[in-house]
Amino acid sequence: MATAAELGQVVRWVRGERRVTRADAAARSGVSGNLFRNLEQASHGVTLARALDVLASFGVDVVLVPRDRALTLRDPRDLPITTTKR
Repeated sequence: MATAAELGQVVRWVRGERRVTRADAAARSGVSGNLFRNLEQASHGVTLARALDVLASFGVDVVLVPRDRALTLRDPRDLPITTTKR
């Protein structure tokens, strides 16, 4: 997926595969019906965190894949720990 619209399509597809109504899917995900509808329709106001929570509630993981094949992803546990100073 590369766009919010594609993400919305995936959420709608998952809901359809589970054969649940939008209202039931929203309740299962712990979000309002309006937020769930906005996610499926790629409307503004849905945060990435909420979208990931909704997908996780349906047992769907999101995997990041670099578009540039020269880049590789490593296990986050292998990355150096950085701290921010306040």
